[in-house]
Amino acid sequence: MTENDYSVQGEKIQRELDNAQSAADKYKVTLHDELDEIRKKKTEILNKTKDIIKHDLGLTITDLDIDTQLRSKMSQELAKNKRQVRREMAWNSEKIAVGLKKLENAFLNTVTVENIEVSSFRSNHSVSTFRTPVLPEWVQHDITKVHQIINAESEKARQIAEKQEAMNNTISTSTFDNANKTLSTTQTATHNTLKSGLKGLKQQLSDTNNDEHDIENLNKENTNDGNKSHKTKSPSKQFAAISASKQKKMVREKLKNALEEAQQEKPDENADDPRDIEAINYAQKNIGDYKLKSDPNYVVPEDEHVNASQKRKQMILLLESINYIKMGLNERVLALRDLKKRIIENITK
Repeated sequence: MTENDYSVQGEKIQRELDNAQSAADKYKVTLHDELDEIRKKKTEILNKTKDIIKHDLGLTITDLDIDTQLRSKMSQELAKNKRQVRREMAWNSEKIAVGLKKLENAFLNTVTVENIEVSSFRSNHSVSTFRTPVLPEWVQHDITKVHQIINAESEKARQIAEKQEAMNNTISTSTFDNANKTLSTTQTATHNTLKSGLKGLKQQLSDTNNDEHDIENLNKENTNDGNKSHKTKSPSKQFAAISASKQKKMVREKLKNALEEAQQEKPDENADDPRDIEAINYAQKNIGDYKLKSDPNYVVPEDEHVNASQKRKQMILLLESINYIKMGLNERVLALRDLKKRIIENITK
């Protein structure tokens, strides 16, 4: 209910207070009338006794006091009544004092900048400051604590990032070194195989040429002798022809085997490069898995969970930001007010 709402109980209490106030006012008026009447009688008595006092009949004003303790009794009773009234009004006075103290703390003591309006010289434009209260002690304490936590988290994240970067550089370097080493080893083995095959082929060819040369020399010797029969000559030629064909066949077989070995060691056209495989494995381990938040299988990571402490931290930072923005505007408005004062002072001089 508001103050303007009707209430039977409130109206009854207000009526009683009004009746008591009117009764007290009437009593004060009657008491003042009685006192005025007493004062008039006293002045009349004093005026009548002035002549008697002039003729020195032994009477003074003090002799007219009937009760000499009356004034002291009245003063004591008045002090007693005052103490009683103070005791009765102690609660109300304390309430008013507490209310006044609260008002002072709310509107005077805890305010950094009041609402100040600065108007322009020749137009109706004006700008005003924000009424900015002082941040409570618990807010200032929480702001300091939040900044300490943020600094610690940023330092920890920086250290982790440096370690991760160093590890990534080490892993990538070792990965590519291993891949290059494997590739160079494969190429070297293939080159050595082909080289050994060619070397064996050259040796076989040289042996074949030597055998053919020996056969030709033997045939020449047989021709020059002419003493041997036809039956003896044909087996040697047949043997020489068979040995040469076998040697060529052996050379072809060795060459074929060397080429097959080289073909077996040759990587498949559809095979992946070891360096690409290592890079893919590294990416799968370190890049992460990004899912849509609308996916029913989406699970919020632990570092992104929202809890009361995080929201409180955000609230504290928001209060600090609001106060910082207000104070920034207030400083500029106050600087504008000082500038206007200086301009007015220079003009009036």
